[in-house]
Amino acid sequence: MQPRFGRVSDLLLVGILLLAAFLLELLVVPEGVLGLLYIIPILVAALRLSPGATAVAAVAAIVLYGVSTFLGHLHLAVSSEHVLAHLLTLGAVASLGYLLAARVEQAQRAQREAKTAQRNLQNFLGMVAHDLRGPLTAILGYAQLLARPTTPAEVQARSLETIQTEARRMDRLVVDLMDAARIGAGAFQVQPQPTDLVALASQVVQTQQASSPHHCIKLETPDQLEGVWDPDRLAQVLNNLVGNAVKYSPGGGEVQVQLRREDGQAVVSVSDQGSGIRLEDLPLLFQPFSRLYVGLGTRGAGLGLYIAQGIVRAHAGRIWATSPGPGQGATFTFSLPLRR
Repeated sequence: MQPRFGRVSDLLLVGILLLAAFLLELLVVPEGVLGLLYIIPILVAALRLSPGATAVAAVAAIVLYGVSTFLGHLHLAVSSEHVLAHLLTLGAVASLGYLLAARVEQAQRAQREAKTAQRNLQNFLGMVAHDLRGPLTAILGYAQLLARPTTPAEVQARSLETIQTEARRMDRLVVDLMDAARIGAGAFQVQPQPTDLVALASQVVQTQQASSPHHCIKLETPDQLEGVWDPDRLAQVLNNLVGNAVKYSPGGGEVQVQLRREDGQAVVSVSDQGSGIRLEDLPLLFQPFSRLYVGLGTRGAGLGLYIAQGIVRAHAGRIWATSPGPGQGATFTFSLPLRR
């Protein structure tokens, strides 16, 4: 977000007010209100410009007051105490103006963020409703098919299988929403226990390979990589990363999963040769509802990487992504402390 400095019209308005105050004091205004005219442009700047621009306007007002006092009132017996009083007044108003400008800028930023959050929430609710409506429609349709007495046995079997599949999809989405809510509320917990990450990764890769036989998933690991982690949650992270790598690798591209020890950490990398990620999108990937930001054209609420980040952080680890650019693949990496 670019810092607010001020529209050109507001800058011109403040400049005109400063010039008017200078000319009025120099030519018209009696000695009794010397300097007080400069309060007006300072307050206008505080309401319309950034804190920095307000400070510049205040300094300009004080300088112009000094110049006009020196040029226009040499023939008057203006006491130093009188000038000092006005300078102190302008200084106090300048300080208050700066604080007021900062508050105005903060309020405007909060308003913009609230509008963005509301828009994202509306988009997310629409996305979740769409993702829930799909399996619900399938479940209702096949349930009606099962209710017909003339439905053949093989069709009944397929209908039951489809109903179970769609119900699992709905359950997965609900679980993801609950996990995301716990992470956002700071109430997410893991249950660490002695775990061999090599065995866990091998199981995940075998499962993913069975469901995506047209892809080549390579696994490179040491003999063992043991630590105290939550195996179920780490399997969730690995399934998400490997599943995404397969999903974004069109044409059966190769996916590589690598495990290694590095500086007292267990490091896991999942690389693909798929569609890649733009540099400006990398910081957005681990935000909740990342599909809203990155525009990923796949199914799901965009919570997988956000939940993966929450799981890794709950293990005192970190997760990040790198990509040379669109069409050049991507690598997702997370590290976990090796603790016995």
